[in-house]
Formats: sequence, structure tokens, C-alpha cells
Amino acid sequence: WQHADDYLNQSTYYYSLWNGDYPYNQVTAVDGTISAGGGMEYPNVTVIGESGSDFQLNVVIAHEVGHNWFYGILGSNERENAWMDEGLNSFNETRYLMEYYEGKDLGLIRNRIPQSLIDRFDLGDFEYRWIDELSYLLPARLGADQPLQCHSDAFSSMNYGAMVYKKTAAVMGFMKQYLGEEEFDKAMRTYFQDWKFKHPSPSDLQASMEKSCGKDLSWFFDGWIKTDGRNNWKISSAKRVENGYIKVDVKNVGEQVSPLEIAVFNDTTRVGTAWVEPTAPNEKATVVVNTKGKVATHVVLDPDRFDLDYDRKNNYSRVMGVFKKVEPIQIRSLTR
Repeated sequence: WQHADDYLNQSTYYYSLWNGDYPYNQVTAVDGTISAGGGMEYPNVTVIGESGSDFQLNVVIAHEVGHNWFYGILGSNERENAWMDEGLNSFNETRYLMEYYEGKDLGLIRNRIPQSLIDRFDLGDFEYRWIDELSYLLPARLGADQPLQCHSDAFSSMNYGAMVYKKTAAVMGFMKQYLGEEEFDKAMRTYFQDWKFKHPSPSDLQASMEKSCGKDLSWFFDGWIKTDGRNNWKISSAKRVENGYIKVDVKNVGEQVSPLEIAVFNDTTRVGTAWVEPTAPNEKATVVVNTKGKVATHVVLDPDRFDLDYDRKNNYSRVMGVFKKVEPIQIRSLTR
């Protein structure tokens, strides 16, 4: 607990920065004996149980402090809309931890696995936020996942954690990537100003975000929140059309209306990026990516792993040669 005051200060600061200013004069964490998991939140104060490590204490304090916003100030119904409570809070928790520790891995891999194995299994770029994605993919691939918009009583024990906490965190990360950090934070602060000390519903969150960013976000709230449909895109073709321009044809082979980020690379260096606006299942889209005269070797869909793509084996294509869609052979871990 020797760094707990810093965890309180930093989490309060970042939640205020991203979501709207903390309106009270104090924030308190109490080291106490509880039987409700790692911590239990109340306005201005949280009771924290025994934590296994310094890092885990930071996780729990940040999460419980975050409940001052989600449900404390933004008083959504956490029984009917658990994703607006635990889910939005978990998204901010993941973001806070990556900001606090100024890194992607946060020691999750490097503190437990020898460097030789990290190199062999291509884990050097593993990001802490991918845990949110992987927590969703496991039950999804077992056919056991559920929509985020379920009453709390309807979730299985596994899905209350995997869907409400983790999948919500992952899909909100995708929304931030789509809107851009500045626009996303502006939208969340608009939501805060519109609904602080009131009782917002999902449609209220949607209306505030749309008012702020000027985009129709019904694809997200009607599909990603209310259904358990899979998101899946594939590259149909990628080729040079003139010097410095790459034409990419893609198809939405999934079940969600979704936007898509397309990146063009020269070996490991990104030389161009373009977005496909939200596109319905079974529809195709074409973008021409400007590489500004730089040489392009291949194209990757959603290169930073934000869109919860259900099957990433069809997300790669070289722009020249034969067998363009066959990736270079590598030994990789199951999580890749």
C-alpha cells in the first residue's frame, strides 16, 4: 500500500481527463476485509480487499475509483445495462494502466517468460489490452458468448466477466480507434456533461456521442451492443494502381455492420492508412491508399487488433507476386 496514494491520484486524474472532472473534495481507499471480490465501490470511497501484488492493487484501486463516474455520477441502471457500469469502467481501467506504466505488455509476459521464448513465439509486441479481446474470443469460439445488452441475471458466470467487463472494454477501444482519441474523449465528456447526476440509458449515451462527433453510431449500438454477431473482414485483392497508390478490395464476411482500418506496409514500416466506413455484412468496399510515393510490400486489415475480428487468417495480402495471401511462415503462440 506504500504507493496507494499515487494510484488514487493518478486514476482520479486520468478518469477526470477522459470523462469529466471529479466533483468532490476527496477520494479514499480503505484497506479492509470484504467478500465481494477485489474491492467494493461507494461514492468517494472504496473498500479494497487483499491484493496479490503491487500491480494488482493499482488495478483494483483504479477500477473502484472509476465507479465514481460509472455508476456514481453517471447513474445508469447497472442491473439492466451492466455494460454501462462495469464495462465502460473496465475500458477506462485498461486505458489507465497502459498510460500509468507507459508500456504495452505491463510485465504480463516479460516478467513470466524467458526472452528466448518471447522471441520464438512472437510475443514481443503483446499488448495488455489484448486480454480484453481474448477474453471475448474464448467463449465466442465455444459458441457460449452473449450480447452485451442483457440483464445482469441473464448472463452466465463466465460471461458476466468475459462480456460485461472485457468485451465492453474491447469494443469501446475499437470505437476510440475509429473516432480518434480526441473525438472520442470529447464525446465521452459530452456524455458526462449531459447526464451527470442523472440516470442515462444506452440511447442517451448514443445521442450524446452522436451529437459530439457528428456521426451516425447506430451500427455500434444496434449491432455490437445488442447482438452477439461476429465481426470478420477479408481482403479480396490488393494491388498497385499507380506510383504511390495501392487499391484494396475488401468484403465484410461477418455478421456485424462495421468500419475497417486498412494499413499498407513496407516491410515493418506503415506507409499508408485508410478507413472503410461502416459496411453491412456481405457487402464489398474498395479504398485507394496513398503511400506518398513510398514502396509498399503488403496490406493488413486492422493491424493493431482493435475490431475483434473473428478470423484474422484472411487479413493479409502482398501487393505483388504469387500466393499473395499466404503470410510468411512463423511459429506463434495460441494467443496470436
